[in-house]
Amino acid sequence: MIITGYSDLTVIMEAFNELGIFHYALKPWNNQELKIIIENALTKYQLTCDNTQLIDRLQAANEVLEEKYGKEPASWNGKPMNTSN
Repeated sequence: MIITGYSDLTVIMEAFNELGIFHYALKPWNNQELKIIIENALTKYQLTCDNTQLIDRLQAANEVLEEKYGKEPASWNGKPMNTSN
């Protein structure tokens, strides 16, 4: 999040695009709106951390499966997997 009195839109857009800025708050801001922006930023951060942990767990589980059954899903249980519903 950026809170600034600087109003050059080119610089602001570069910050959004290159640095992954979450939100740009204009001065003067409403304190209630700023509180919501900060809460949303914290929620996004937590979700990003949770997703990273889930990806790590999934990769670890996939490694275990690959060690046990091989890399090709068709080799699991010695026969092609049934993908029809």
